[in-house]
Amino acid sequence: MPPSLLQMPDVVLSTIFKKLGPPKSLCGPQKFHRRAQTGIEYRSCQCYSKLGKCQSFNAIQLINVTYAKRNNGCYIIGKYRYNQKEMLVENSNFWELFLEDIKIVLKNQKLPIPHFYFIFKETMENDFLQKLDQSLKTWDHPVPIKRLNMGTDNQKEVVTLVSNIDSKLLESIEMSCARSVKMEMNEIVRLEHWKNLKQVEMSNLVTDLPLHYFSGMARVSICRIFVSGEDVALLKEMFTQYPSMIKFHIHAECVNKPQYERILGKSQVGRSVYGGRLDKWLCEIGDDTVQFALFGSMDNWYFSVKRISKELF
Repeated sequence: MPPSLLQMPDVVLSTIFKKLGPPKSLCGPQKFHRRAQTGIEYRSCQCYSKLGKCQSFNAIQLINVTYAKRNNGCYIIGKYRYNQKEMLVENSNFWELFLEDIKIVLKNQKLPIPHFYFIFKETMENDFLQKLDQSLKTWDHPVPIKRLNMGTDNQKEVVTLVSNIDSKLLESIEMSCARSVKMEMNEIVRLEHWKNLKQVEMSNLVTDLPLHYFSGMARVSICRIFVSGEDVALLKEMFTQYPSMIKFHIHAECVNKPQYERILGKSQVGRSVYGGRLDKWLCEIGDDTVQFALFGSMDNWYFSVKRISKELF
């Protein structure tokens, strides 16, 4: 077999890629353990922390590496197109292998990753978050990510990951959970990254964070217990003050339409795309038309604000 870059030590290989960039010839399925995807420029990456699962994409390829805990070590499954390889690494901690390979995958990434997934299947132990933080901090640069999608309901998990991302590149944070739970945000909004965000989406994560923390963001989607008249007045003020704001969506349990009508006037009544009643208000703000809308029933309400002339979809 002819000599291969993949036979070189990690430190040497890392130095080569740092100076020259990763060769395009390495965009195929290399050794998926400790060389899992070295040298690939990623368009998107997914990491699932419960199983230790990593899905990495380049332009047309998907490489899937799963790390599963076994009593006698770590079981690794690598999938590329229709091919699958499996191996057992005995006497090894699967979290350590997972974090080491994630580092090899991403530490030489030169181009920003447009979309990065990191899904916590359940709240992780503090020791893993500490190891994740320590691993990311050993890199010589922050992780270059533009859009972060996290499956989590834990503020500490968000802070641990986001604090190691390049704050100048990160534009969007999307967080979701399978069940409806309250999400603390006080530490997240203090991060340097928050003021640079253009988009925040929270699905099934209820927040009582004051709405002014989202001022200037182009697109926001959050969950709240109640949308008050003061909230609606503040949203109107925010859309007046910040032309960059395009859409603001709130999923709420309780609403107060009479309060909204005191601020916005009498609503126009129509039908939503789901067939139910739709109340909407049109306000002229500067050169734009801004639509406020309310629909839903019982404890399942949707209140939205959108700048119609700047709507992109």
